[in-house]
Formats: sequence, C-alpha cells, structure tokens
Amino acid sequence: MLQQFLSHASWSFRDASTKKWLPAQVPGCVHLDLRRNGLLPDPFFGTNELELQWIEERDWEYRAQFKVTAAQLAEEMVELVAEGLDTVATVTLNGKVIARTENMFTPFRWDVKKQLKNGANELLIHFGSAMKYLASHHEGNTYREFNDPVGNSNRIRKEQCQFGWDWGPRLVTAGVWRPLTLEAWSTHRLDNVAIKQNHTDTGGGDDRVDPRAGPSRSRGELPLEADVGEYHSRQRGRPDRGGAASAIVVAGGTRGSAALQSADRGARWRGEDGGLWETAHRIAHHQVGLIAG
Repeated sequence: MLQQFLSHASWSFRDASTKKWLPAQVPGCVHLDLRRNGLLPDPFFGTNELELQWIEERDWEYRAQFKVTAAQLAEEMVELVAEGLDTVATVTLNGKVIARTENMFTPFRWDVKKQLKNGANELLIHFGSAMKYLASHHEGNTYREFNDPVGNSNRIRKEQCQFGWDWGPRLVTAGVWRPLTLEAWSTHRLDNVAIKQNHTDTGGGDDRVDPRAGPSRSRGELPLEADVGEYHSRQRGRPDRGGAASAIVVAGGTRGSAALQSADRGARWRGEDGGLWETAHRIAHHQVGLIAG
C-alpha cells in the first residue's frame, strides 16, 4: 500500500466570508491557526473567551495543494481517508464535491482515483458554522442540557465540551482535527479484524479470527494468515511456557474466519527476580495479514 500523509501538504485557511488565505496546520483547528497567525488573544486568560464567540458563527475553509504520482494512480484503488473532520464539512477535490459530513467522530474513506490528476491537485474543505447547523437541524430534540449556556448543542455529533463546561470556556471550533491520508493499493486490503475467545472449563479453547476486507476492484479468493502469540501485560518477565498457533483462511469474496486452537490457555511467567506467576487464561497478541501472491 502507498500512503501519502496530507498533513505534509501546503495548507491554508480563511474565514469563508473573506478572500484572504492564511497559513494553517493539519491536524488542527481554527482557534489554533488564528492564534498562530497572531489574530487571537489567549482564550484562557481573563474574560478573553467572551471576545471569541464570533468564531462559531462563521464558516471556515481549509485548502491544500499536493502532488500525486503516476505510481499511485497505477494502483487499482486510491482512497482519501479522513480520520476526523470537525464537523459540518463539504469536501471538494479538484473542483468536484466528493463528500458531505456532519459527524466529528466518524472516520470516512472515499474512492477518489477518478478525481485525482498526475501532478498537482487541490483539496478544499468547507466547514459550515455549527451554530447555523443547530438552528436548522433536529429541532425536535428536547434533551436536557446542563453545560451549554446557549443551548441545543446536543443536536450535533460534535465534542460537547466545546460548547462550554464548568471546567472550561466555550470555544466552538472547526477544522481537520485528525490525520488525512491518501491510500493507494491493488488487489485486497484488510478493513478490520474481530477476535473472539472461547474458553473451556479445562483451560483450553480457541480464538476465532473474523477478518473483513475493504472494497476492491479485484475478484476471486482472499487468502489470509492469522497467528497467535502469547505475552503477559501486567508482570515484567518472559514467557515460561506457551506457544503459538496459526491457520490459513481463504475467503470467498470479502469474509472468512479461522479458529486458532491452543490446548493450554494457562501461562506461567518467570519474572526478573526469578519468581513465577500463573495466569488463569492466556493473554495473547494476534497478527493477521494478507498473503502476498
């Protein structure tokens, strides 16, 4: 997989009602970038908080210029991965809207291969005012609120303490608060893996590994390999006995599973002082990966 971290791109931001772009950092937020550009007083000093409430009423825009290589575009899939956008965002790539979001906590992936160009590209993210959103969405919500002095903050999937709390100021911000990356690959990609442990009264059992592959333009079976190895997380020392198990999964399509058997779930650990600890159940780490070829 080819990964390009867009935090290394050239970023700028602006109040969407103005024409002037200013330097920005991603990940980050509007308040931090305004501070870096010398446009905000310390929000935690005195009553400065009161002078900053205009920020939540504005729309904000972030843009980045970055280059894409022919090698990236030669891969079957190229996705833009947004781990966190805060919050009401419209994402535009090279002049085309590719997504609209309104949840700060949800990561998103978008297939952008057709929108990308070999060479220079531009990404623009427009963040709508959270206050405008609250005034026009989910008006039937009447949940009780205890910390928002203005009200209606529970109408949006956004960090609630931004709207004020008993221990902090009201600083309703916006921005790219978690990493943005371009990911390019061919054939298959692991999307997630679920591990389920089944215990028996005699200490045996198995670990069932259920992998899920991400979207792909490739067809056919998906070979996976899963390994289990033991370790102890609470005591310093080395494993006194134990082992590992492995299995091969062949998934027809995007799903498959494997049971990794281990007859002995107990593990003894010899610490640095020579003492022994015993655990009732094995504590294990799991490695799951695609098999090349």
